[in-house]
Amino acid sequence: MELSQILSALRRWWWIIAASILVAATTSYFVTRAMPHTYQSQTTLLVGSVTNPNPSQGDFMLGQTLAQVYASLALREPVLRGALEALNLDWDWQALREQVNTRTDLKSPLIEISVVDIKGDQVKLGISAPSQIKVYRKEVYQAIQRLNIEAARVKPSALPALKDLLPKDPA
Repeated sequence: MELSQILSALRRWWWIIAASILVAATTSYFVTRAMPHTYQSQTTLLVGSVTNPNPSQGDFMLGQTLAQVYASLALREPVLRGALEALNLDWDWQALREQVNTRTDLKSPLIEISVVDIKGDQVKLGISAPSQIKVYRKEVYQAIQRLNIEAARVKPSALPALKDLLPKDPA
């Protein structure tokens, strides 16, 4: 096929090509407009001063304390209301508080929390954590605490059985 034949076909069918482009562009516009908005937000806070090349134990303790304070501040009403206003979400700040989790890495003065996606009434968060730190959902963590408290309780009826387990001769 020669160049003149290709140009002749393009001249004859240009309107189909233009119409196809117009239909594709219009369809793309309406499909993306109908999709829910997706937000992504991430913050990393470095707590403390980095100007001292030889930090003391007190500097590390202060950094850890400040990191914990900032993590708790992220769950306060003014911060959560500000986030909702910035995202134009019509949510109750307390509902968002139930969805957000903060933590501090005691080996590092960094706190990193990412809001990856918002779909309807659900917020998807990403948390960057070292492998030695366990991250639980709030209800799982509360269940673990409740079970630990129950396991630590000693029932008076169990005391005689415990006495039988002890050696008879302490020597």
